Amino acid sequence: MTTGRARMLLGLAVAGAAWFAAFAIESGTRLMYSTYYRLGADLPAFSSLTVGAVQAYVPWLVAAVFTAALVIFWRSADAYFLHACAVVACVTAVGASFAAISLALPTRTCGGILPAWPAADSGSASPVSCGR
Repeated sequence: MTTGRARMLLGLAVAGAAWFAAFAIESGTRLMYSTYYRLGADLPAFSSLTVGAVQAYVPWLVAAVFTAALVIFWRSADAYFLHACAVVACVTAVGASFAAISLALPTRTCGGILPAWPAADSGSASPVSCGR
């Protein structure tokens, strides 16, 4: 495989990961927001930030900008193409992680950010009741 093809495949994989992360952030936020809305929950600031960003299409805009940047670096045969791929991959991973954590924050009232698995200590499958 030539170096040009390998660089193109790497760019496609990284851009694809950015678009997949945008889809995951969008769908996860919509799902969790609708659940929290039905329960009448007040969202923490980080969760509200994520919801606002999704409503403003920020994940899709970021994926588009990242894809355009990768195309520009690839087309110009720039020596920094691999660096650009690394930056896009890292920012995509951090952004998706931030979104996932911000959507999990409202569950802190149920025993912390990492509550125990349901029915881990007993044979029952009843959900955690959050002190009710």
